[in-house]
Amino acid sequence: ELPTEFPPGSEDIYGLDTSIAWGSEDLEWVNGGPQGCGGGPSEVQATDEQKAKFKRAVDIVQELTSAK
Repeated sequence: ELPTEFPPGSEDIYGLDTSIAWGSEDLEWVNGGPQGCGGGPSEVQATDEQKAKFKRAVDIVQELTSAK
């Protein structure tokens, strides 16, 4: 499970200046970067393992959306 910053719009807890949003019938998940972060420190911090998982998710999305 990947945390999101709290309060919403606070610091970029993954340090990638990137936002991912996912919505389905049973799950909605959104983190706030890049333009939505910067409103002070987050009460929630991501672990190194969570940061690695988020980076993997970003890499997958970028690969799927890259023009070839």
